[in-house]
Amino acid sequence: DDPVEKYVKKFTYYPHGWEEYLSESQEGSTPGERKGKRDPITLRQLATHMAGIGRDYPPATIPTWPKIDPRNITRQLPNSTEPILETIRELPLIAPPYTYPIYSNTGFNVLGWAVAAAAGGKPEDYPDILHQDIFKPLGLSSAFNLTEETASNVAVSRLGSHEVDLALGPYNPAGGQFSSLKDLTKVMQTFLDPSRKESLLHPYTMREWLRPLHGFPDDLTEVGAPWEIVKVPDANGNPRRWYSKSQPFVSCTSLAAFILNADLLATHLGGNLLTSHSIFIFDPTTSFGVIVLMTGFDHNALKIAINAIQIFQGAFDRLLEQTTMELYGGYWKSDDGKSEAITYVEKGSLWLSRLFLNGTDIFAVLEGPLYPRGRRYGIWTTGRDEEF
Repeated sequence: DDPVEKYVKKFTYYPHGWEEYLSESQEGSTPGERKGKRDPITLRQLATHMAGIGRDYPPATIPTWPKIDPRNITRQLPNSTEPILETIRELPLIAPPYTYPIYSNTGFNVLGWAVAAAAGGKPEDYPDILHQDIFKPLGLSSAFNLTEETASNVAVSRLGSHEVDLALGPYNPAGGQFSSLKDLTKVMQTFLDPSRKESLLHPYTMREWLRPLHGFPDDLTEVGAPWEIVKVPDANGNPRRWYSKSQPFVSCTSLAAFILNADLLATHLGGNLLTSHSIFIFDPTTSFGVIVLMTGFDHNALKIAINAIQIFQGAFDRLLEQTTMELYGGYWKSDDGKSEAITYVEKGSLWLSRLFLNGTDIFAVLEGPLYPRGRRYGIWTTGRDEEF
Protein backbone atom coordinates (compact mmCIF):
# COMPACT_ATOMS: atom_id res chain seq x y z
CA ASP A 1 0.00 0.00 0.00
CA ASP A 2 2.99 2.32 -0.41
CA PRO A 3 2.27 5.41 -2.54
CA VAL A 4 3.74 5.18 -6.04
CA GLU A 5 5.74 8.41 -5.70
CA LYS A 6 7.84 6.76 -2.97
CA TYR A 7 9.54 4.79 -5.74
CA VAL A 8 8.74 6.71 -8.94
CA LYS A 9 9.74 10.23 -7.92
CA LYS A 10 8.13 12.13 -10.79
CA PHE A 11 4.80 10.35 -10.49
CA THR A 12 1.72 12.48 -9.95
CA TYR A 13 -1.64 12.77 -11.68
CA TYR A 14 -4.16 15.36 -12.81
CA PRO A 15 -6.65 15.58 -9.91
CA HIS A 16 -9.77 16.79 -11.74
CA GLY A 17 -12.25 15.48 -14.29
CA TRP A 18 -12.81 16.23 -17.96
CA GLU A 19 -15.00 19.28 -17.32
CA GLU A 20 -12.16 21.05 -15.51
CA TYR A 21 -9.63 19.80 -18.05
CA LEU A 22 -11.59 21.17 -21.02
CA SER A 23 -12.23 24.42 -19.18
CA GLU A 24 -8.52 24.88 -18.55
CA SER A 25 -7.76 24.12 -22.18
CA GLN A 26 -10.19 26.81 -23.33
CA GLU A 27 -8.69 29.31 -20.89
CA GLY A 28 -5.26 28.64 -22.30
CA SER A 29 -3.77 27.35 -19.06
CA THR A 30 -1.62 24.27 -19.00
CA PRO A 31 -3.50 21.16 -17.89
CA GLY A 32 -2.36 20.19 -14.43
CA GLU A 33 -1.38 23.72 -13.37
CA ARG A 34 -4.42 24.02 -11.16
CA LYS A 35 -3.81 22.36 -7.84
CA GLY A 36 -6.29 20.09 -6.16
CA LYS A 37 -6.53 17.42 -3.50
CA ARG A 38 -5.16 14.14 -4.77
CA ASP A 39 -6.16 10.80 -3.34
CA PRO A 40 -3.15 8.49 -3.05
CA ILE A 41 -2.35 6.04 -5.83
CA THR A 42 -0.67 2.97 -4.38
CA LEU A 43 1.22 -0.05 -5.64
CA ARG A 44 -1.77 -2.23 -4.77
CA GLN A 45 -4.03 -0.08 -6.94
CA LEU A 46 -1.64 -0.46 -9.88
CA ALA A 47 -1.55 -4.24 -9.40
CA THR A 48 -5.35 -4.48 -9.32
CA HIS A 49 -6.07 -1.95 -12.11
CA MET A 50 -7.85 0.19 -9.52
CA ALA A 51 -5.74 3.34 -9.98
CA GLY A 52 -7.99 4.77 -12.69
CA ILE A 53 -5.11 5.23 -15.17
CA GLY A 54 -5.91 4.74 -18.86
CA ARG A 55 -4.86 1.65 -20.77
CA ASP A 56 -1.97 2.75 -23.00
CA TYR A 57 -0.16 6.08 -22.62
CA PRO A 58 0.64 8.19 -24.53
CA PRO A 59 -2.59 7.50 -26.44
CA ALA A 60 -2.71 6.84 -30.16
CA THR A 61 -3.47 9.69 -32.57
CA ILE A 62 -6.61 9.15 -34.69
CA PRO A 63 -7.01 12.27 -36.87
CA THR A 64 -10.19 10.99 -38.57
CA TRP A 65 -12.06 10.23 -35.34
CA PRO A 66 -14.84 9.10 -35.00
CA LYS A 67 -14.18 7.44 -38.34
CA ILE A 68 -11.37 4.94 -37.94
CA ASP A 69 -8.98 4.03 -40.71
CA PRO A 70 -6.20 1.77 -39.35
CA ARG A 71 -3.82 3.28 -41.90
CA ASN A 72 -4.22 6.70 -40.26
CA ILE A 73 -3.69 5.58 -36.66
CA THR A 74 -0.25 6.59 -35.47
CA ARG A 75 1.20 5.36 -32.22
CA GLN A 76 4.76 4.71 -31.21
CA LEU A 77 5.85 3.22 -27.93
CA PRO A 78 7.94 5.80 -26.06
CA ASN A 79 11.63 5.09 -25.52
CA SER A 80 11.66 6.62 -22.01
CA THR A 81 9.37 6.88 -19.00
CA GLU A 82 8.89 10.65 -19.27
CA PRO A 83 6.18 10.75 -22.02
CA ILE A 84 4.14 8.23 -20.04
CA LEU A 85 4.48 10.11 -16.75
CA GLU A 86 3.72 13.38 -18.52
CA THR A 87 0.48 11.97 -19.93
CA ILE A 88 -0.59 10.79 -16.47
CA ARG A 89 0.13 14.31 -15.14
CA GLU A 90 -1.80 16.07 -17.90
CA LEU A 91 -4.86 13.92 -18.63
CA PRO A 92 -7.71 13.18 -16.20
CA LEU A 93 -7.96 9.69 -14.79
CA ILE A 94 -10.61 7.48 -16.33
CA ALA A 95 -12.15 7.29 -12.85
CA PRO A 96 -10.95 8.21 -9.34
CA PRO A 97 -8.78 5.57 -7.63
CA TYR A 98 -10.69 2.59 -6.20
CA THR A 99 -13.85 3.37 -8.20
CA TYR A 100 -13.73 0.23 -10.35
CA PRO A 101 -11.07 -1.63 -12.36
CA ILE A 102 -9.70 0.08 -15.48
CA TYR A 103 -7.40 -2.31 -17.32
CA SER A 104 -4.13 -0.44 -17.64
CA ASN A 105 -0.89 -1.51 -19.28
CA THR A 106 0.38 1.93 -18.26
CA GLY A 107 -0.31 1.16 -14.61
CA PHE A 108 1.59 -2.12 -14.85
CA ASN A 109 4.52 -0.33 -16.44
CA VAL A 110 4.66 2.14 -13.56
CA LEU A 111 4.43 -0.80 -11.15
CA GLY A 112 7.42 -2.42 -12.87
CA TRP A 113 9.45 0.78 -12.57
CA ALA A 114 8.57 0.88 -8.86
CA VAL A 115 9.75 -2.72 -8.47
CA ALA A 116 13.05 -1.79 -10.12
CA ALA A 117 13.43 1.23 -7.84
CA ALA A 118 12.66 -0.81 -4.72
CA ALA A 119 15.50 -3.15 -5.75
CA GLY A 120 17.86 -0.18 -6.10
CA GLY A 121 17.70 0.01 -9.89
CA LYS A 122 16.33 2.14 -12.69
CA PRO A 123 13.36 1.33 -14.97
CA GLU A 124 15.71 -0.09 -17.61
CA ASP A 125 17.07 -2.53 -14.98
CA TYR A 126 13.70 -4.24 -14.65
CA PRO A 127 14.58 -7.23 -16.92
CA ASP A 128 17.74 -8.00 -14.94
CA ILE A 129 15.94 -7.67 -11.60
CA LEU A 130 13.15 -9.97 -12.78
CA HIS A 131 15.71 -12.57 -13.87
CA GLN A 132 17.76 -12.34 -10.68
CA ASP A 133 14.91 -12.26 -8.15
CA ILE A 134 12.26 -14.44 -9.81
CA PHE A 135 13.30 -16.45 -12.86
CA LYS A 136 16.61 -17.68 -11.48
CA PRO A 137 15.42 -18.70 -7.96
CA LEU A 138 12.46 -20.56 -9.48
CA GLY A 139 14.77 -22.39 -11.87
CA LEU A 140 12.95 -21.12 -14.94
CA SER A 141 15.35 -22.05 -17.71
CA SER A 142 13.33 -20.58 -20.58
CA ALA A 143 11.80 -17.50 -18.94
CA PHE A 144 13.18 -14.11 -19.87
CA ASN A 145 12.31 -10.48 -20.30
CA LEU A 146 12.55 -9.10 -23.81
CA THR A 147 15.78 -7.28 -24.54
CA GLU A 148 18.01 -7.01 -27.59
CA GLU A 149 20.06 -9.90 -26.23
CA THR A 150 17.07 -12.22 -25.76
CA ALA A 151 15.05 -11.26 -28.85
CA SER A 152 16.48 -14.15 -30.86
CA ASN A 153 14.76 -16.62 -28.51
CA VAL A 154 11.32 -15.41 -29.53
CA ALA A 155 9.37 -17.57 -31.98
CA VAL A 156 7.71 -15.55 -34.75
CA SER A 157 4.12 -16.12 -35.74
CA ARG A 158 3.44 -16.59 -39.44
CA LEU A 159 0.62 -14.05 -39.16
CA GLY A 160 1.13 -10.60 -37.70
CA SER A 161 4.85 -11.17 -37.33
CA HIS A 162 5.51 -7.43 -37.07
CA GLU A 163 4.43 -7.58 -33.40
CA VAL A 164 7.72 -9.15 -32.35
CA ASP A 165 9.60 -6.15 -33.76
CA LEU A 166 8.06 -3.75 -31.25
CA ALA A 167 10.70 -1.96 -29.20
CA LEU A 168 9.02 -2.16 -25.80
CA GLY A 169 11.43 0.02 -23.82
CA PRO A 170 9.58 1.34 -20.76
CA TYR A 171 6.62 -0.87 -21.74
CA ASN A 172 8.63 -3.96 -20.83
CA PRO A 173 6.87 -4.61 -17.49
CA ALA A 174 3.45 -4.78 -19.19
CA GLY A 175 4.44 -6.79 -22.26
CA GLY A 176 7.97 -8.11 -22.16
CA GLN A 177 7.88 -11.37 -20.18
CA PHE A 178 8.36 -14.59 -22.13
CA SER A 179 8.44 -18.23 -21.15
CA SER A 180 7.54 -21.79 -22.15
CA LEU A 181 4.91 -24.33 -21.18
CA LYS A 182 7.51 -26.20 -19.16
CA ASP A 183 8.37 -23.19 -17.01
CA LEU A 184 4.79 -22.00 -16.66
CA THR A 185 3.83 -25.45 -15.38
CA LYS A 186 6.50 -25.08 -12.71
CA VAL A 187 5.09 -21.66 -11.73
CA MET A 188 1.58 -23.12 -11.62
CA GLN A 189 2.72 -25.88 -9.25
CA THR A 190 4.18 -23.37 -6.79
CA PHE A 191 0.92 -21.39 -6.84
CA LEU A 192 -1.17 -24.51 -6.19
CA ASP A 193 1.18 -25.66 -3.44
CA PRO A 194 3.25 -22.80 -1.97
CA SER A 195 4.80 -25.21 0.53
CA ARG A 196 6.96 -26.67 -2.25
CA LYS A 197 10.63 -26.05 -1.54
CA GLU A 198 11.15 -24.10 -4.77
CA SER A 199 8.26 -21.72 -4.09
CA LEU A 200 9.10 -18.05 -3.55
CA LEU A 201 5.74 -17.31 -1.95
CA HIS A 202 4.72 -18.13 1.62
CA PRO A 203 1.28 -19.73 2.12
CA TYR A 204 0.25 -16.56 3.99
CA THR A 205 1.07 -14.51 0.89
CA MET A 206 -1.00 -16.83 -1.30
CA ARG A 207 -3.99 -16.56 1.06
CA GLU A 208 -3.78 -12.78 0.85
CA TRP A 209 -3.19 -12.87 -2.89
CA LEU A 210 -5.94 -15.25 -3.97
CA ARG A 211 -9.03 -13.23 -3.21
CA PRO A 212 -11.24 -10.82 -5.18
CA LEU A 213 -10.95 -7.09 -4.63
CA HIS A 214 -13.79 -6.04 -6.93
CA GLY A 215 -16.83 -7.89 -8.22
CA PHE A 216 -18.77 -6.88 -11.31
CA PRO A 217 -22.59 -6.87 -11.35
CA ASP A 218 -22.71 -9.86 -13.72
CA ASP A 219 -21.71 -12.10 -10.75
CA LEU A 220 -19.39 -13.92 -13.13
CA THR A 221 -16.22 -11.83 -13.23
CA GLU A 222 -14.08 -10.25 -10.53
CA VAL A 223 -10.68 -8.62 -10.24
CA GLY A 224 -7.86 -9.48 -7.85
CA ALA A 225 -4.21 -8.51 -7.58
CA PRO A 226 -3.34 -8.99 -10.43
CA TRP A 227 -5.93 -11.60 -11.31
CA GLU A 228 -8.84 -11.59 -13.70
CA ILE A 229 -11.24 -13.93 -11.88
CA VAL A 230 -13.98 -15.86 -13.64
CA LYS A 231 -16.60 -18.02 -11.95
CA VAL A 232 -17.06 -21.43 -13.57
CA PRO A 233 -19.65 -23.91 -12.21
CA ASP A 234 -18.29 -27.22 -10.98
CA ALA A 235 -19.94 -30.58 -11.60
CA ASN A 236 -22.52 -29.81 -8.91
CA GLY A 237 -23.38 -26.37 -10.23
CA ASN A 238 -21.45 -24.57 -7.48
CA PRO A 239 -19.50 -21.56 -8.78
CA ARG A 240 -15.73 -21.79 -8.35
CA ARG A 241 -13.36 -18.87 -8.65
CA TRP A 242 -10.72 -19.43 -11.32
CA TYR A 243 -7.78 -17.06 -11.04
CA SER A 244 -6.41 -16.16 -14.44
CA LYS A 245 -3.92 -13.92 -16.14
CA SER A 246 -3.61 -13.18 -19.82
CA GLN A 247 0.06 -12.75 -19.21
CA PRO A 248 2.71 -11.76 -21.72
CA PHE A 249 3.58 -15.43 -21.75
CA VAL A 250 4.91 -17.34 -24.67
CA SER A 251 2.67 -18.91 -27.23
CA CYS A 252 3.45 -21.10 -30.19
CA THR A 253 2.25 -21.49 -33.78
CA SER A 254 0.29 -24.51 -32.59
CA LEU A 255 -0.50 -26.14 -29.28
CA ALA A 256 0.58 -29.46 -30.77
CA ALA A 257 4.13 -28.15 -30.93
CA PHE A 258 4.12 -27.70 -27.17
CA ILE A 259 2.79 -31.20 -26.67
CA LEU A 260 5.72 -32.51 -28.71
CA ASN A 261 8.34 -30.29 -27.12
CA ALA A 262 7.64 -28.45 -23.89
CA ASP A 263 10.88 -26.47 -24.16
CA LEU A 264 9.87 -24.59 -27.32
CA LEU A 265 9.90 -20.81 -27.02
CA ALA A 266 7.49 -18.44 -28.66
CA THR A 267 5.99 -15.03 -28.13
CA HIS A 268 3.14 -13.30 -26.45
CA LEU A 269 3.64 -9.59 -26.09
CA GLY A 270 0.95 -8.89 -23.55
CA GLY A 271 -2.45 -10.49 -23.09
CA ASN A 272 -4.25 -10.45 -26.42
CA LEU A 273 -2.54 -8.79 -29.33
CA LEU A 274 -3.39 -9.25 -32.98
CA THR A 275 -2.06 -12.79 -33.26
CA SER A 276 -0.51 -13.65 -29.88
CA HIS A 277 -2.73 -14.94 -27.09
CA SER A 278 -2.38 -16.82 -23.82
CA ILE A 279 -4.15 -17.70 -20.62
CA PHE A 280 -2.83 -18.94 -17.26
CA ILE A 281 -5.76 -20.02 -15.08
CA PHE A 282 -6.12 -22.19 -11.97
CA ASP A 283 -8.50 -23.15 -9.19
CA PRO A 284 -6.80 -23.27 -5.77
CA THR A 285 -9.70 -25.27 -4.29
CA THR A 286 -9.34 -28.34 -6.49
CA SER A 287 -5.67 -27.61 -7.20
CA PHE A 288 -5.57 -27.86 -10.95
CA GLY A 289 -5.03 -25.34 -13.71
CA VAL A 290 -4.87 -24.84 -17.46
CA ILE A 291 -2.33 -23.03 -19.61
CA VAL A 292 -3.14 -22.08 -23.20
CA LEU A 293 -0.49 -20.64 -25.51
CA MET A 294 -1.56 -19.87 -29.06
CA THR A 295 -1.19 -17.61 -32.05
CA GLY A 296 -3.48 -16.71 -34.90
CA PHE A 297 -6.48 -14.46 -35.38
CA ASP A 298 -8.67 -16.52 -33.01
CA HIS A 299 -7.96 -14.57 -29.84
CA ASN A 300 -10.19 -16.41 -27.37
CA ALA A 301 -7.66 -18.40 -25.35
CA LEU A 302 -9.98 -18.17 -22.34
CA LYS A 303 -12.72 -20.03 -24.22
CA ILE A 304 -10.33 -22.90 -24.95
CA ALA A 305 -9.22 -22.95 -21.30
CA ILE A 306 -12.80 -23.09 -20.01
CA ASN A 307 -13.60 -25.91 -22.44
CA ALA A 308 -10.66 -27.84 -20.98
CA ILE A 309 -11.82 -27.04 -17.44
CA GLN A 310 -15.31 -28.35 -18.18
CA ILE A 311 -13.85 -31.58 -19.57
CA PHE A 312 -11.70 -32.29 -16.51
CA GLN A 313 -13.73 -30.61 -13.74
CA GLY A 314 -16.07 -33.55 -13.19
CA ALA A 315 -13.22 -35.98 -12.62
CA PHE A 316 -11.56 -33.70 -10.07
CA ASP A 317 -14.86 -33.06 -8.30
CA ARG A 318 -15.62 -36.79 -8.04
CA LEU A 319 -12.12 -37.47 -6.71
CA LEU A 320 -12.50 -34.69 -4.14
CA GLU A 321 -15.90 -35.99 -3.00
CA GLN A 322 -14.66 -39.58 -2.79
CA THR A 323 -11.56 -38.65 -0.80
CA THR A 324 -13.51 -36.36 1.54
CA MET A 325 -16.09 -39.07 2.23
CA GLU A 326 -13.40 -41.66 2.92
CA LEU A 327 -11.58 -39.34 5.33
CA TYR A 328 -14.42 -37.58 7.13
CA GLY A 329 -17.80 -39.06 6.19
CA GLY A 330 -19.78 -41.54 8.31
CA TYR A 331 -20.98 -42.16 11.84
CA TRP A 332 -18.56 -41.10 14.59
CA LYS A 333 -18.89 -42.16 18.22
CA SER A 334 -16.72 -41.57 21.28
CA ASP A 335 -15.32 -44.47 23.28
CA ASP A 336 -17.69 -43.82 26.16
CA GLY A 337 -20.70 -43.65 23.82
CA LYS A 338 -21.80 -40.21 25.07
CA SER A 339 -20.73 -38.20 22.01
CA GLU A 340 -21.57 -38.88 18.39
CA ALA A 341 -21.70 -37.18 14.98
CA ILE A 342 -22.97 -37.99 11.51
CA THR A 343 -21.22 -36.43 8.51
CA TYR A 344 -21.70 -36.97 4.79
CA VAL A 345 -20.87 -35.44 1.40
CA GLU A 346 -23.55 -34.11 -0.90
CA LYS A 347 -23.17 -31.99 -4.05
CA GLY A 348 -19.54 -31.18 -3.34
CA SER A 349 -20.01 -30.10 0.30
CA LEU A 350 -19.36 -31.77 3.66
CA TRP A 351 -22.43 -31.76 5.96
CA LEU A 352 -23.05 -32.40 9.65
CA SER A 353 -26.53 -33.85 10.32
CA ARG A 354 -26.17 -34.88 13.97
CA LEU A 355 -23.92 -33.77 16.84
CA PHE A 356 -24.20 -34.88 20.46
CA LEU A 357 -21.51 -34.01 23.03
CA ASN A 358 -21.67 -35.81 26.39
CA GLY A 359 -25.29 -36.64 25.68
CA THR A 360 -26.34 -33.09 24.80
CA ASP A 361 -27.87 -32.26 21.39
CA ILE A 362 -25.65 -29.40 20.20
CA PHE A 363 -28.14 -28.38 17.49
CA ALA A 364 -30.74 -27.75 20.20
CA VAL A 365 -28.21 -25.79 22.25
CA LEU A 366 -27.37 -23.56 19.31
CA GLU A 367 -30.94 -22.93 18.12
CA GLY A 368 -33.19 -23.73 21.08
CA PRO A 369 -35.69 -26.52 21.63
CA LEU A 370 -37.84 -25.57 18.63
CA TYR A 371 -35.11 -26.00 16.02
CA PRO A 372 -36.38 -27.79 12.91
CA ARG A 373 -35.74 -31.53 12.87
CA GLY A 374 -33.66 -32.76 9.99
CA ARG A 375 -31.58 -29.58 10.04
CA ARG A 376 -28.00 -29.89 8.82
CA TYR A 377 -24.92 -27.67 8.99
CA GLY A 378 -22.22 -27.18 6.42
CA ILE A 379 -18.71 -27.94 7.64
CA TRP A 380 -15.95 -25.52 6.65
CA THR A 381 -12.26 -26.15 6.90
CA THR A 382 -10.14 -23.74 8.91
CA GLY A 383 -7.38 -24.12 6.32
CA ARG A 384 -5.45 -26.45 8.61
CA ASP A 385 -5.25 -30.18 7.99
CA GLU A 386 -7.89 -32.25 9.82
CA GLU A 387 -9.48 -29.14 11.36
CA PHE A 388 -13.00 -27.73 10.82
